Amino acid sequence: MNAANMSFCAPYIKAVTRDMKQYIKKRGYRTIPVGYSAADIPEIQTLSAEYFNCGADSAQGDFFAFNDYSWCNSNYITAGWDQKVKNYTDYSKPIL
Repeated sequence: MNAANMSFCAPYIKAVTRDMKQYIKKRGYRTIPVGYSAADIPEIQTLSAEYFNCGADSAQGDFFAFNDYSWCNSNYITAGWDQKVKNYTDYSKPIL
């Protein structure tokens, strides 16, 4: 999902996550984390993280990641990372 109007793709991504986890388990592979790495779209980022972390464990992502380069030419506060840390403080999965 690389734009705010692309959130309709979320159920497909969640289904792929579920299917990949089922495949890994069925094949007897070692535990391999499956999650989603999102574009940094502020309008849907927190909602996406919450969506991929709800429902049955078998369909939840094992992590949530987002690509954010705002700190490259800035600092922690100016880049808004203080708010991102606040938003994800109680998130139950690793944030990458």
